[in-house]
Amino acid sequence: MAFVSGAGVGGRQSSLAKSARGRVHAQRHVVRMAKGVDFESMDGSELRVGIVYAKWGKEMISALVKDAKSSLLECKVKDENIVEVEVPGSFELPIAARFMAMTQKLDAVICCGVLIKGETDHYEYIAQAVSSGLMSLQLQTGIPMIFGVLTCPEESHALARSTGDKSHAKEWGMTAIQMALFRKSQIVTPKEKKVGFT
Repeated sequence: MAFVSGAGVGGRQSSLAKSARGRVHAQRHVVRMAKGVDFESMDGSELRVGIVYAKWGKEMISALVKDAKSSLLECKVKDENIVEVEVPGSFELPIAARFMAMTQKLDAVICCGVLIKGETDHYEYIAQAVSSGLMSLQLQTGIPMIFGVLTCPEESHALARSTGDKSHAKEWGMTAIQMALFRKSQIVTPKEKKVGFT
């Protein structure tokens, strides 16, 4: 993951931008997602990833979980290192993800759910609670929580985004791998800590 400061003069900034674009175009083994986000080929063979999903909207959820798991397997995550848990609805996703983070030694958790807007305010309350809950949880635990909850005005929109080539779940799986690998790269184990002068 690269961080580029935008606080430079025009010429310098333009030069950096061109250089960055050149590196991106030169990369090989790029996986293209439906939403236009590209991922480099990644090795998740040493990762352990959780998938927690809601029961509600079974047809859509089944497709999402299948695609998320497929993308993990494509990145060499071992099948035995993919932990799946089912909960009643999307509202229960944050607490289930928390329990999984506490007990399963996970590197990332993909949280899948479907929310369809109805005639009441229920949709807004649940969507806000789940999104803020997962954000708070990943900041508290240091474990990436992937927001895999479709929030759609109509069921047809959710169906279009949960099945086929436009499935968002493939991207969620790739995001989980990238963030889990980044997390591992930032964590210093006791053996790696250096004391004194070298």
